Parts: sequence; structure tokens; C-alpha cells
Amino acid sequence: EISNDKDTLTYNVKTSDEIQKLDSILYFENALIYEMDVDGRKEEVWFFVNEKTGQILYEPKDEMIDAIVSFPNGDYNIYAKGEFEGNIILKEHIDQVASQDKIENVLESNEQIKIIKQVNSQPYDIICKGFKMNYQQMKGSEILFATTQIPINAWQIYGFSKLEGDALFPINLNYLNVFNSNYLITHIYYPQLALRLITYESNPYEFEINGYKEK
Repeated sequence: EISNDKDTLTYNVKTSDEIQKLDSILYFENALIYEMDVDGRKEEVWFFVNEKTGQILYEPKDEMIDAIVSFPNGDYNIYAKGEFEGNIILKEHIDQVASQDKIENVLESNEQIKIIKQVNSQPYDIICKGFKMNYQQMKGSEILFATTQIPINAWQIYGFSKLEGDALFPINLNYLNVFNSNYLITHIYYPQLALRLITYESNPYEFEINGYKEK
């Protein structure tokens, strides 16, 4: 059993509605970059992060969705192409992202450590702690690694795995209420799937939201 204490992050928060009224361009100063390997096919997955506002942007490989922006309060704005309406905004809300729900007692520290070297980006290496997650609905467990060094609400990342339809993240990262929100998953290993964090680095990115209308 581990102590999974939750740190408090403070954001200069705007709601998704305020963003739409006040800002025409969303700005993200950092990138969280993973490598995903599914059945031997490797590709990078990028999340863009604004640490001040807590917004996280992900661009799925989907012709109908340009971007999805996550907010610390559990809102997800999906910037998409409507069949007849042009550029539209679809909204979803994941309650667990901003909840204070009790963390399930399913993790055990396995004393393993992985270190992600940050040679040309951040001035510190990322230390990842190993855990065994025991399944509740069936026998068995899996090994996961996570870090507390990246100042984001990790539940926002996990919330992408609870969206509907084409907005759903391609692999299951739903560790809501398994880890506390300051524990970001860094490594997952399954027989046909692996995910590992490559880096968290300065990598500015802008996304223009002019022309999108709420459906």
C-alpha cells in the first residue's frame, strides 16, 4: 500500500465559455510527448500544456476533429468539422476530473524506478516510480510507472479516455481514482501495447479558435 498524497495546483483558470468569448488563440508553452507501440506500430502522441491556465490540448488523428482542449474543471471542448454546419464546438464534461473522490486502494509500490533523461529540454531528469495495480473485477495485476514531477492535473489526461465517439483516446488511460491527480502515468506494458513518456519540454504551440461555433 502506498501513500498517494495529492498536491494542490493553482491555475489562472478560465472556463470553456470564457475562453470562447475572450480568446481567439489558445497558447500552450510545453509539450508532453509519449511513444505508443500498438502491435509493433510505433507513433508519437503529443499533449500541449498551458501550466498557467491548466488547459491541455490533444489533436487526434481524425479528419473530423481538429483538436480537443481539456480544462481543470472537467470540461472538454472538441473543435470539429460538422457535416453541414462548418467548424463547430462540441462539449463534454467528465465529473471525475475535478472531483475529490476517494482513491481506490489497488496500488502497491514495487520499489522499481525508471529515469527519463532530459538532455536537451528540461534541466532535470524525470523519475518514475513503479507500482503494481491489482485488478478488482478479476484475478491478476499489471505494472505501471508514474511521476509527480510534471505540474499538471493528470486526471485531465486520463479523462481523454472517457470521451465519446471519435473523441475517445485510442488506448485506455483511464486511471481516474487509481492515481491521485499529481501522479502522471509514464509507462504501460501490455502484450500488444506499450506506452512510454519520452519527454516534457518547452515546445510552444498555438491553436486558433476563431470560426468555431458551439453546436
